[in-house]
Amino acid sequence: MIVPWGGMRMPGSMADRPDSLARLRADLARLGGQVQQLQAAVAATTELAGAIDDLGTRVERLADQLDPPGAGPAVGRPPEVTSWLDIRPERAPAALADLARWIATVLAYHRVVDHLQPCWYRHPGLVQVLLDVRAAWLVAYREPAGGGVPAALDWSQRHLPHLERQVQEALGRCSDGRHEPAAAPVPIADEPALHGYALWWATDRRPATEPAPPAPAPGVPRPRKAPGPEPARRPASDPGAV
Repeated sequence: MIVPWGGMRMPGSMADRPDSLARLRADLARLGGQVQQLQAAVAATTELAGAIDDLGTRVERLADQLDPPGAGPAVGRPPEVTSWLDIRPERAPAALADLARWIATVLAYHRVVDHLQPCWYRHPGLVQVLLDVRAAWLVAYREPAGGGVPAALDWSQRHLPHLERQVQEALGRCSDGRHEPAAAPVPIADEPALHGYALWWATDRRPATEPAPPAPAPGVPRPRKAPGPEPARRPASDPGAV
């Protein structure tokens, strides 16, 4: 090997070059193998992520079948006791939505529904009664250890008639709903109005900012105002206000 002036190392004889090329080829081959291993690992990770997403979707579907929205808590889990006066803003819309589904799927088969009006959710005292009666229904009919026949009879013979009286008293003079039960369908509250009112109730409650009730659907006459003097309106912050 030739070493010129200044100590600089110059390429050696031509015989050294094949060895350098061979080492370079080996290094390239080793790098190529590592790249292939990384590509295989990335592909396996992508496939695993897809399998995890698919499993999550299946679990969600199974959960919906076992515990459909609005049907109440899963079997073996006691129902939640909800205070409408103290409810948090993030829970209020869902609580009203669950209550509306329960009215449409359970109360629709009972006489009390003849006295309900689409504005039921605007009566805080009545909302609390509905929440409590729904919780009692869940204990009687959805909880295996909830009391069995005695609890069911207690619900149908005590809680349900009490609810009917409360509905009649709360909505008897309300002018924003239906007042001819025999000719009216099951009341369905407007979902955006339900959501907006729930947020107002859980965050503000000032009478000046209370959302206005939705306009009647086209072609449906606005119900007549019930006869008799209008009762004094209590502050909206009062949970028993009607």
